[in-house]
Amino acid sequence: FPYTTLFRSVFDPTLTTAKEPAAFALMKGAGAGYVRILVQWGQIAPTTPPLGFDAGDPADPNYSWSSLDAAVEAAQSARLTPILDVLGIPAWARTLASTGVGTPQPADLGSFATALATRYDGTLGLPAVHDFMLWDEPNVTLHLNPASPAVYRGMVNAFAAGVHGVDPANLVIAGGLDPFGHKKVKGQTWSSVAPLTFMRSLLCVSKGAHPHATCHNQIHFDVWSHHPYSFGGPFGKAKNPNDVELGDLPRMRAVLTAAVRLHRVVSAEPVGFWVTEFGWDTNPPRPHAASPALAARWTAESLHQMWLSGVTLVTWFLIRDQASPSPYQSGLYFNADSLAD
Repeated sequence: FPYTTLFRSVFDPTLTTAKEPAAFALMKGAGAGYVRILVQWGQIAPTTPPLGFDAGDPADPNYSWSSLDAAVEAAQSARLTPILDVLGIPAWARTLASTGVGTPQPADLGSFATALATRYDGTLGLPAVHDFMLWDEPNVTLHLNPASPAVYRGMVNAFAAGVHGVDPANLVIAGGLDPFGHKKVKGQTWSSVAPLTFMRSLLCVSKGAHPHATCHNQIHFDVWSHHPYSFGGPFGKAKNPNDVELGDLPRMRAVLTAAVRLHRVVSAEPVGFWVTEFGWDTNPPRPHAASPALAARWTAESLHQMWLSGVTLVTWFLIRDQASPSPYQSGLYFNADSLAD
């Protein structure tokens, strides 16, 4: 298994700016070459855009880039390649039909994409960044409401126009889907669309052994990504035929290949396949999870499964476990009072 062909990344959204340098050094020491960094659009942009605000200009004084600048510079210092992942919508950039977390106006998103890619084009005294991801699990209404493939396609196309307009060689990463569909039930405030259902609609590809185009719409991106959290170990397959665990990745790859063949996906590069979030919980600290020894074996087997499915980059979720009772305990290190410990 040629591990050199499978790039490794880490993602930990719980880190504060002060903790990032130490955490990024731990990531590098664990073998990572990339780090996924959240870009909170709603926190960088002004709460209310004043008259004359130029959303496409990163030098507009109403933008607040300091925390993101620090993260990108810390990544460069640790010799990690940043993947900048945009999510979060300023209230003024939401569509009128938005509910809950809402959906963004594509034009406003495109302007922010231009500002973001320009900020890190390497000419402003800041590190150059070339990998830009759009959203996190857009098939879940907690992150995009409605969780609509058509809405997300418009977002991706506006985002890609901004990112590629700054540098055609920049990579746009789309997808990042939750692996399971969930119908909304009584007492539950959210739902999700099964990933293959969402993907086929987004990419206009039919079901079946010989898929055909189901619409004339095209979508512009360079890398498709997924979050194949799994039950039952690294060879587990989902019970629902439209869900995608580790063992189902070849089916997702087949849909992507069909969409490229049918010219539904537009990219100047061969379209890549990444995993932008994954991990195994361990016991300790989480009861009924895998032991550290079993999780270590599963991790190696999971990387192999992903590589066999055509994945070229895998992102691990969390540098350290979250303290109980948090369910997120897939870190590469146990939780402690400090990163130094």
